[in-house]
Amino acid sequence: MGQFLSNKYLKYRAAMKGGPVSGDLPCDQCSYNLRGLRFGGACPECGTPITLRGDGDLPFHDMPLPVIKRFRASAWAATFSMLGFILLLVFYNKLASTLIPVRLLLLALIIFWLFAVWRLTPAIEIAQAARYGFSQESKLRFVARWFQFGWVFTALAVYFVVSGVRSGVLWYLSLVCFFGGIAIGLIGLVGLCLFLARFADWVRDEFAEMLFKLAVWGNLLSIPLAVFLSNIIFSMGPFTIILASLFLLPIVILLLASLFAFPVGLLSLSRSVDWSIVHSKEKAAKDRALREKMAPRPAPLPETPEQIELSQIPANPEQVSPLSSSDLNNKENT
Repeated sequence: MGQFLSNKYLKYRAAMKGGPVSGDLPCDQCSYNLRGLRFGGACPECGTPITLRGDGDLPFHDMPLPVIKRFRASAWAATFSMLGFILLLVFYNKLASTLIPVRLLLLALIIFWLFAVWRLTPAIEIAQAARYGFSQESKLRFVARWFQFGWVFTALAVYFVVSGVRSGVLWYLSLVCFFGGIAIGLIGLVGLCLFLARFADWVRDEFAEMLFKLAVWGNLLSIPLAVFLSNIIFSMGPFTIILASLFLLPIVILLLASLFAFPVGLLSLSRSVDWSIVHSKEKAAKDRALREKMAPRPAPLPETPEQIELSQIPANPEQVSPLSSSDLNNKENT
């Protein structure tokens, strides 16, 4: 649903098809002045497609196809790992009663999540990628990538606590790792949501961009308000509790929507990257056909005298008109 139905992407396609080149714009291949031609067409000299290269805001499907495929694999890996966390949370009690080691399963999901996020936040030395935070110097990319290791410390702390450690230095160290890992992981998750919102803007998926922003600002607003109103409710009388609950219900709805916004946004982003591959292949096929059509053809070779004489002979002998008797007599006299 993302990129092909968004208003931003439709505006981009309209500009590509109908927008003329207003200023002097040299062709990327032969430096021909493209002024007056339309974006989406081709250079009349060499056939190179005319694209919006001047503003630095090319869509994601104009990236090289191997790069798009790498992002597709990374986005789906992050989506499936998040789905694994949700299933583990839902079926935790059933898994705890079986022989499946839940702690090892949680650690495996965290490692898979780190691998997906690591590949989803690479440094790309392209102007388009740097515009959306994929540069080497991007602080948001650094937070979104490295702060995910806080969940590893949280998983290790849970492992030691469940193993029966209840006293000593290891106990206090486990508590520090648990709360510190949660704090670092939450900061990394907020950074990842903001980073993926910029990536969704590049992919032209406005729905995923809205969900990632909701996942950040919804939780930042709903959690403190829910805690504040809960403390007020327990200190009030029975009538004021009913009145305050009316304000608490929208906050709870916002909190639940914010929690589900992140996995749904990942799913929408993965689908949009899939469509980017389809559109990239279609665009490459159109450009290849256009280059073949505009390619200069070699001039035909001059005909030899033998070919000229053969071309003057009629193909059908019946079309030759018979000679009259006067023509025959003139021919015999000569």
